[in-house]
Amino acid sequence: MKTKEVEITHNGSPGKVVLQELTFGDKNELLEQATENVFRGDKMESKMNVRILKELGLLKGIKKAPFDITTDNIRKLRATDGEKLYKELDKLNSPEKKD
Repeated sequence: MKTKEVEITHNGSPGKVVLQELTFGDKNELLEQATENVFRGDKMESKMNVRILKELGLLKGIKKAPFDITTDNIRKLRATDGEKLYKELDKLNSPEKKD
C-alpha cells in the first residue's frame, strides 16, 4: 500500500503525518457511513455528509501522527491542516491516470 508524509503544525510545532492508501473495503465502508438516505414521499434521496466523509476518511487514512489518532483529535486540527491532510489523502486514493 502506498503512503505519503505530510507536514503539519500541531500544538505550535511542526510534525509529520503519514497517510496510507485505503483498501477497497475501507473506501466502500467510508462511503456507506457518509451517505444518508432520506425518503421524500415515495422517493428515496441519497445525500453525502461531507463532514463524516472527511473525518472518517482521515481516521482510516492516518497511519502515524504526532497526536493520538481519534475522531476528537482530528476535529481539533487547525482547519488548514485538516483540509491539507484530506486533500493529500484524496490524491493518494484517486485512480492513477494512464496516458
